[in-house]
Amino acid sequence: MMINSNTFGMTFWLDDDNEFCYCPTFTNNEPDKSCSGYVVEWDDWEGVDYNELFAIHRKLVLFKWCNEDNNNTAYATKERLRNNLLYNPSN
Repeated sequence: MMINSNTFGMTFWLDDDNEFCYCPTFTNNEPDKSCSGYVVEWDDWEGVDYNELFAIHRKLVLFKWCNEDNNNTAYATKERLRNNLLYNPSN
């Protein structure tokens, strides 16, 4: 899952190692993955909207968790979270 953020003008995702990644987003909302990097490598945090950044990270983590193996007792909870994430993108 990738999330485009108008606030940052960036697209965010978690890679296979669960690292928080980003790249610029073109005006057609396509990610420019040729310019990707890791959020942890940012060195200028002035003016960063932390609430927005943490909300994006939370969505990515929950979405990934909801799509892992569903053969456990948390299946119903995961389904509710998945539906909330997919149908309420502004959360």
